Amino acid sequence: MSLTTFATSVTGKNHAAFDRPNEDRFLVADLTKMLRVLYTNVSAQPLGHLEEKRGLVMAVADGVSGAQRGAESSELASDILTGYLLHTLPWFVGLRPPDEHFSDELRRAFRACHGALVSEGREWDNSYATTLTLAYVAWRRLYVANVGDSRCYVKQGSQLKRTTTDQTVAQELVEREVIAPEAADDSPFANILTSALGAESDLNVDVVRVHLNDGDRIMLSSDGVHGSLTDDQIAEILENQLEDEAACRALIDLAVESGSSDDATCIVATFVEDDDGVQS
Repeated sequence: MSLTTFATSVTGKNHAAFDRPNEDRFLVADLTKMLRVLYTNVSAQPLGHLEEKRGLVMAVADGVSGAQRGAESSELASDILTGYLLHTLPWFVGLRPPDEHFSDELRRAFRACHGALVSEGREWDNSYATTLTLAYVAWRRLYVANVGDSRCYVKQGSQLKRTTTDQTVAQELVEREVIAPEAADDSPFANILTSALGAESDLNVDVVRVHLNDGDRIMLSSDGVHGSLTDDQIAEILENQLEDEAACRALIDLAVESGSSDDATCIVATFVEDDDGVQS
């Protein structure tokens, strides 16, 4: 089994007009355990390195503009997350495979990011906050962790499934049946977060697990992309654009054409089951 991937990000018109940096950050990385052999007389060990793939991680962080330090927030969250995955996550260091406790490990990773942002923010008048959506693929399992309103979608066959739930006031109004689900994205409350890394409010980390099948498409995006697109538009592009790069660029281009003025970040991946059944 393998994953093909592509990711890109463009600065929104609103930020470019005021010479503000792109506040989105994204990450796509293979996680491996590697042994680099320098010297040996053990013939069974090849000179060079032994490498064991532990998974693939994809993440999107969208710094909250109202927090004043949006770009620094998403950057710091990405740095802390990477360090946690490399040095702390038991699955990565080989203590145990992903199991029912793995969701708790991801929540701990998010809390580590949250704690760092809260600490940094207190030195700068609570000006650090960001969303964070993480997709972690280990064999056929996709784990998705989320805080804020960045999203992860999975397209399986003809069905597009949103695996994350926006943590916004608009979504709360939908759940209370005050507004219809299709009205949430256009609501004036769509961009008001109820949870964010670095915010002083309670942190709510949503984690879901999805079983992947051959040909499944995975998409992560900031609201600069999905906020201007319908699910039908997203599904159509993922259906027709078979190359990950082409799909990514088409999604961002259509979002901009549809009026998006925010930073727009998109990751698209395709899960492929090889004949030998080995993840590469």
